[in-house]
Amino acid sequence: MQQDQDGVTPQPVRADAQPRDLTEAPVHVQTAMRAYAALNAKDLDAAIPELDEQKTCMTRAEVKASLSGLLGAFSDLTVSNLRAYELDRGRVAVRFTISGTNDGPVAADKPATGKHIESEMTDLWQFDEAGRVISAWNLSNLERIRQQLGQTDA
Repeated sequence: MQQDQDGVTPQPVRADAQPRDLTEAPVHVQTAMRAYAALNAKDLDAAIPELDEQKTCMTRAEVKASLSGLLGAFSDLTVSNLRAYELDRGRVAVRFTISGTNDGPVAADKPATGKHIESEMTDLWQFDEAGRVISAWNLSNLERIRQQLGQTDA
């Protein structure tokens, strides 16, 4: 690994060698992990943790519509290989693999392809002191997903 400008070699973040009981995890990690479990169960109400809608600039209904659209495009969608890390100041990073078969339209001009996708993603969540999500980011390789769906020019 290369050193950064301060001469420090960054160390990779590693998951625990043995999975631990979720009840032992920090509360924000528990909240995030429950959300992914609910998404796998197709329980959209439980998949959306409490939000500060002012700070997230999204309502529960908007998040639910977005997740519903995702499940409409990939009805067998599965989130697996979950690894969650508590960072600092209410922040949680979750690395996972998403997979599913495109059996519904991704968008109005993107009909179902019947093709399977699989891609690693990372979500970053920030919680306030009351345990509400105040921001969330998704880092994903959309180009890889488009290629798997055959929706690229390349």
